[in-house]
Amino acid sequence: GQEGVQDILRQLPDMNVDVLRTEWSGRFGDAVPPIRSGDVLRHLIAWRVQAAVHGGYTPEVAKALAKLMSDHQASRPL
Repeated sequence: GQEGVQDILRQLPDMNVDVLRTEWSGRFGDAVPPIRSGDVLRHLIAWRVQAAVHGGYTPEVAKALAKLMSDHQASRPL
């Protein structure tokens, strides 16, 4: 729950990139994104942990993001 999220969020700043990668694999069970920045990986982990407890994107936001990605992949200006 919320307390577990807070514990994880408190621990993230002390983790280096290797530990963050291990945390990602153990927590989410999927491939670690090929990100070299500890800050970016830390933020992604924090978002996923919080989204699991509080919910992720609303359907409207998910649809808008999917359209933006589709436009980007088609090389249309965002």
